Amino acid sequence: MSNNHEQIVRNYLREKQENIMRKPEGKLRFPFLEPGGTYRGVIWDWDCYFAGIGMQPEQEGGAYLKGCVLNFLDHIREDGFIPYHIQANLPEIINPNSPLNVGYRSRSAELPFNTCKPILAQMALAASRKLGDVEWVRSCYATLEAYIKHWEETQFSQTGLFVWRSHRGSGADNHPAVYGRPLNSSAGVDLNALFVREYSALSILARMLHGEERAETYLFKQRKLSEAVNKHLWDPVDQIYYHADSAGSTPFQANQQVEWVVPLKYKAWTAFLPMWAKIAPDDYAEKMVSRYLLKTDRFLSENGIRTLAKDEPLYNLKAMSNPSNWQGPVWIVSNYLVFRSLLNYGYDELAREIAEKTLRMLSRDIQQTGTLHEYYHPDTGEGIMNPDFLNWNLLSHAMMLELEQNRDLTAL
Repeated sequence: MSNNHEQIVRNYLREKQENIMRKPEGKLRFPFLEPGGTYRGVIWDWDCYFAGIGMQPEQEGGAYLKGCVLNFLDHIREDGFIPYHIQANLPEIINPNSPLNVGYRSRSAELPFNTCKPILAQMALAASRKLGDVEWVRSCYATLEAYIKHWEETQFSQTGLFVWRSHRGSGADNHPAVYGRPLNSSAGVDLNALFVREYSALSILARMLHGEERAETYLFKQRKLSEAVNKHLWDPVDQIYYHADSAGSTPFQANQQVEWVVPLKYKAWTAFLPMWAKIAPDDYAEKMVSRYLLKTDRFLSENGIRTLAKDEPLYNLKAMSNPSNWQGPVWIVSNYLVFRSLLNYGYDELAREIAEKTLRMLSRDIQQTGTLHEYYHPDTGEGIMNPDFLNWNLLSHAMMLELEQNRDLTAL
């Protein structure tokens, strides 16, 4: 990698990192990480995790990851629902039906809000390791279990896969297999890969705090979910993981049980997340990499990973928010996760290429505009949206560290 590009990015991140590190404020009673740019005084679930992973020094990242976990758990409702984003100074009432309202006790089945993504146990584990202290988790472990139980009770399908309630809080906002679809109908590759890791993190924390029997409960769930992902979400014809429509049900007075899902055939970056979760069989990984990542007409671009394959009819690079655009632009979080997935399976050269492209793109943005953006043009490397965004752009620093030190900063 170019030492010049690396140094420019390192210096910028070191200087700007403190801008997203916030002291307790309003309804956020613990230190937290805000995304930066136009996003102020607010936390989002996976944004906090990935920003904290990229922070340096590591102990400081641990303190803010811990604060973010405690802030989310501080807002759990009676039914186990946790808002996926929380504003420090949110008005007492947004609208009568919003589960973000203070005092809102439960989430009805009709409300199109996902609960907090399955990432809080991963965040707690990462914080504990960075801080060298896991005891703080003991008092809140039952709350972590309660929010996972809420997922299991409200968004777990008969196929053994978790489903997104809607695009709201799904992360990749306008993923075409989620956005605009009926509630609870899309079994996301990303969601289920996150859950595989979340069950693993819960198991590790349980073993540290409560013993082997409790840990085995979550290991069993992790194994069953991994099997369901590879059974239902892998497409043997196209040789890629797809989200799936899991809303089918057995017709009234019919004898054949519906035991399958219908693939939602959009080739998106989320297809590679089973490799991040380390549950993709080696031959599946080899087929995906050779078919979709070794050519520049699909995912791989001059500046990293397109979030939707270039040959998809929906592929576009429009500047938009609410939803943000994940139908083609390059995001640093998707660059990082594909980079990490490749390293997990021994594709070191390709992973290094993605890291180099990422750092070159960010270095040029800093030199030309004096800042970083939320997402980028795959071909030109120009920022498309939201200048001064920092957040998981810190993962570019994680890429450098992981290559230099042969480490996985998201390891469980």
